[in-house]
Amino acid sequence: APVTATATAGSLVASGAYLQMADAIGRARKAGGQGDVLQIDLEYDAFRGFATCDVTFSSGTEYEMNAETGEILGQKQKDPRKLALLAALSTEAKDLKAFTDIIEQVVKATGQAVLEVELKHLKGQPTVIFEVVTADGITSHFDAVTGKPAAGV
Repeated sequence: APVTATATAGSLVASGAYLQMADAIGRARKAGGQGDVLQIDLEYDAFRGFATCDVTFSSGTEYEMNAETGEILGQKQKDPRKLALLAALSTEAKDLKAFTDIIEQVVKATGQAVLEVELKHLKGQPTVIFEVVTADGITSHFDAVTGKPAAGV
């Protein structure tokens, strides 16, 4: 079930009614997604005027959906060089922070609106991370289990 509340125009909010990761992955698999999940993005799509969720598989296909309704909006092939930098995510991990937890933490700490959050595991790094882009253009990284800033990313 989605987390309740409404998104603010132009950014992601901690109270947003976004799909849970497992739901997003399930919908992408139903649409044809194959292989390991390499990355999950949640971002505010200014062109469409709502938040979208992208699920990228090791097969190289990314599925984009409306982050609130789950409607599949399309798919595209990702650059193999970018995919080569990522390790498979353990999508069964119940101990990962939710996107909304990280959004809330970043907004409280920086006062900046969050535009995009990516969940990924870079090859050679010890942990799964959230990469967060705020309205001021700053990109920061957080350990996906603890929520603490991720060093050396």
